[in-house]
Amino acid sequence: MWPFVQATEAEEKRDKYQSLYNKLDHYYNEYKNKESELLTHQKNYVDAMSTSNKECVTAAIYDTKEADCLVELNKLIAALTDKASIIEGLKTTAKTKYDYYKHKAVQEAAGS
Repeated sequence: MWPFVQATEAEEKRDKYQSLYNKLDHYYNEYKNKESELLTHQKNYVDAMSTSNKECVTAAIYDTKEADCLVELNKLIAALTDKASIIEGLKTTAKTKYDYYKHKAVQEAAGS
């Protein structure tokens, strides 16, 4: 808005929710990128473990450590997925409120 024009309450809220939506969208994309990176690392790790030479370590120790690493990696992936889901829900709420106040601002402008 121009500094000499007073924004209505609906316009201010619309702008606030649009800004919030944009920030949440940015964070959501960051989480999804991190999740994708971890999935790539997980695949590379599993591929490396299946083709590596197990002769230097006894099979029982090797399999236990491999399983522990995969469990921890899966926990990290699940945590990122959960956070991304929460952010996606917040993003949807912000978009809904933005649409509401956008519509309300248009109605106010038409009524003026």
